[in-house]
Amino acid sequence: MSLEEIIDALGRICNESVPAGKTNVYAEFRLIRDGDEVREAVLGANRDGLIFLAIQCLKLAETGLPGSQYHFDEAGVAALADIPLVVARRRADWEEQDAT
Repeated sequence: MSLEEIIDALGRICNESVPAGKTNVYAEFRLIRDGDEVREAVLGANRDGLIFLAIQCLKLAETGLPGSQYHFDEAGVAALADIPLVVARRRADWEEQDAT
């Protein structure tokens, strides 16, 4: 199965749970602090939110060129984002320059 087929299948699964055109996607990105120090970052989501995020990551893997990005913040799908989270496609040091 290709990544494109997986993306399509996940999209159908996510769309099946959408009642009357309303989204069930819930996601948040929180920073857990200890005083002024950030201790961890937590990406939380319901089932549909996790499927949606998986789709976005797979789209970057399948069609995104190095430097392609998905912004996860309150302007997008996140109901709450302490700071924006950017998921980006990057080339590993050992990959060839012309490889995608």
